[in-house]
Amino acid sequence: MVRARSLVILSVLVCCLALVTATSRKLHQSPAPSYGTLAEALSAAATSAPNLSILVKALQASGVASSVPANAAWTILAPTDDAFTSRLQSDLGITPDQLLAPQNNQTLVDVLSYHVIPAGALTSTQLTDGQQLQTALQGA
Repeated sequence: MVRARSLVILSVLVCCLALVTATSRKLHQSPAPSYGTLAEALSAAATSAPNLSILVKALQASGVASSVPANAAWTILAPTDDAFTSRLQSDLGITPDQLLAPQNNQTLVDVLSYHVIPAGALTSTQLTDGQQLQTALQGA
């Protein structure tokens, strides 16, 4: 009986500790960083998210990063390198290196435009599975 009571008390203490830890983590989260330009955001993404390197290279190669106004509120859907490579191969029959080649610039711009939602800055909590949004690619 004493052992069962000790086990219950220990379980309650563990739950309380987990709750306090989770709450304190939540209270101490830093706000999301804000960048003055898309080029600054790309630079930060290149160093902090290496699995987005194809997207970063694509945005840099297209020249789009330098033409986006600093006050633009867009959402960029960022595919990982694996997803980018897979879809390029299955849908267009090309590799990321081929996409970045100068002769494929229009294809590059089209691919990137398909990943931009110009309606504003959206968070993941504002998106739902199956939701359809207008992208910057005309007719998509």
